[in-house]
This record gives sequence, C-alpha cells and structure tokens, in this order.
Amino acid sequence: MRRFWLTFLILISSSSTKIFCQNFKGQKGSIVKKKVHPRVALLKQVKKDQQKAMLWSMLIPCGGQIYNKSYTTAGIFAGMYGLVGWFTWYWHDRYIKSGLYGLDHPEISNSGEVRGCERFRTIGLIGLGAIYLVGILDAYSTASLHSFDISDDLSFVIEPKVNNDGAGISLGLNF
Repeated sequence: MRRFWLTFLILISSSSTKIFCQNFKGQKGSIVKKKVHPRVALLKQVKKDQQKAMLWSMLIPCGGQIYNKSYTTAGIFAGMYGLVGWFTWYWHDRYIKSGLYGLDHPEISNSGEVRGCERFRTIGLIGLGAIYLVGILDAYSTASLHSFDISDDLSFVIEPKVNNDGAGISLGLNF
C-alpha cells in the first residue's frame, strides 16, 4: 500500500499541476488564454452596495429586494407581509371586540378566548418582526453575492504538498 501511494505521489509531482483544468488543451503544454464570460464582464460593471440595500429594506419593506432587482423575492416577501399582517389584524380585532364586550361582562374578560386572541395577536407581531429582519438579511446577502462569478470557468488542481510532517497531496478549486 505504501508503494502505491509513493508511486501516485511521484506521478502527480512529475506531471503538470493543472491536470483537470478546463482551459488546458494538452497540446505542447500550452494553456489557452481565458475568455471572459459576458455575465462576468457585466457584473464587474454593475456593483450593488450592501449598506444601501440594507437601508432600503429597513425604510420600506421589500425595498432592498427591489433595489437588488430581485422582484420575485420582493413579491414573496410582500405576500408574507400581507398574510401575517392580515393574521395579526384579525386576531387584534377579535381581541379588541372580546375585550370591550368583557368590560360589561367580567366573566368573559378572564376567559380563554381573550387570552387566546391576545396570544395569537402577539405571535403575529413577532412574525412580522421576524419577516422584517429576514428581509433585511436577504437584501444584504443578495447585494453581497451580486458580483459572484457563476460561469463555467472553474478548475480543479492537484498539487504535491511538502510540510514539516512529510509529503502529501493538496487539492484546490480555482475560480
């Protein structure tokens, strides 16, 4: 087994370091000049500011998503705001009605219905706050990843590695 690993290490170290590179043609040891993907060139021109996206999302719900031109995500967040907002309003309205009716009838004001309405209203308010914070986080992360390169220009590199502990193999993924 030791002989196998030693042979493997010698073969790897004697060959080119860019074995699995997508840009390597293998003709006379030349590496093809990298072409720039059109999307990469466009992303380098248009940069999104993370703080500005976060500020827009703080001022206006879904504002950061609209700033990032992520309209689908903005629609999803708007739907969540509407649904949880309606849920909160419904239970708040029931809480107010049962509370006002309970002023005339003290036996109702301490009932489980009033406490249940209050609990669901509070859950709705917490849900609105959570959606607000997740929207801010989403706007910031989307703006941060806006210039992330998703082109096919990736390479896998195997290189020999020598440490104080001994020889080894290093694997790397280059962008």
